Amino acid sequence: MNIHRAEYYEENSDPAALAKVCQEWRSDLGGITIKQAAKVLGLPWRTLEGIEQGRGFRYPVMLINAMIGAPDGKRYDRIIKGEQN
Repeated sequence: MNIHRAEYYEENSDPAALAKVCQEWRSDLGGITIKQAAKVLGLPWRTLEGIEQGRGFRYPVMLINAMIGAPDGKRYDRIIKGEQN
C-alpha cells in the first residue's frame, strides 16, 4: 500500500482510532493481555493501557509500525515468557 506519509499520520493520529487498532491487534494475537502486548512492543503496560483507553500517543505511526513489524506468533510466546530468541 503506497500512502503518502502525511496522510498515514493524519489517518492514525486520532486517539480513538489508535485505541481501536491496538485492541484489534491484541485480539488478532489470540487476545493476549495488555501486559503481554506491552512487553512485545517494548512499552510500559500503563502506557499501552492509556492508548487503548483513547488517551492518545505522541508517536502513533511508530507504534503501528512496531505492531506491523513485530515478530511472528512463535516468537511472541518467547518474548512474553522472557526467553531469549
